[in-house]
Amino acid sequence: MDCPHCKNSININEGLPLYCPWCGGKLNPDTDEAGLASMLLQAKSETDSVKKHDILIKAKEIYGVRREIEKELLLLGRLYERGGKPDFYRIPYWPLNAIEKPREFSKRDRQKMLDSFFSNPQLMRVAEMYEDRMAFINEYLTSMSEEYVRTFMQNSNTNLYFLGFRRKADDVRSRCESCMIRMLNNLKDMKEIPDDMKTPMRDALIEGFGRVFGEASAAELINI
Repeated sequence: MDCPHCKNSININEGLPLYCPWCGGKLNPDTDEAGLASMLLQAKSETDSVKKHDILIKAKEIYGVRREIEKELLLLGRLYERGGKPDFYRIPYWPLNAIEKPREFSKRDRQKMLDSFFSNPQLMRVAEMYEDRMAFINEYLTSMSEEYVRTFMQNSNTNLYFLGFRRKADDVRSRCESCMIRMLNNLKDMKEIPDDMKTPMRDALIEGFGRVFGEASAAELINI
């Protein structure tokens, strides 16, 4: 960014300094935080993943490496990529399909899919920016579960339609609940998921389901 006083360029890769290294002018941290908050709100409100990514990258150029920006980039995954061969890995929550339908994938593919959650360098790097690392990871897994339920369960043609007719909301929820029960049961015996992450993943799936279908629906899954 440029100093508002002397207009010289300031390196903000490690965050905004309090004073300009060139002229000594004070840089307003309140304005900095307000500007960052505004760009983050704009990014979160943007439904086009390409435009969302552009906003986040611009914010990073202006405000440097900030955990709020890194979190949004992590949640976005590679959804902004266009062209090339079809690649489901662009969808950050798609790999949860390995839990719902493990028999459709080889052991090697299942491991690769679930490593995108449990051996993800970007996730671990961003988590280290937060005081409670595990709380951040849990929230990330919950966000991914919520989007998976919404995209691959609630809006799947199999659960949404029957012979071309739209199913009733309760029918859709019931069918999705059956899918989630299958996921929770599959999760118990999956060797591709570290033992210490099975409970957090289970809790994330249930909470993610509840964010889409309501807390009462999630409560029905707790004893599975």
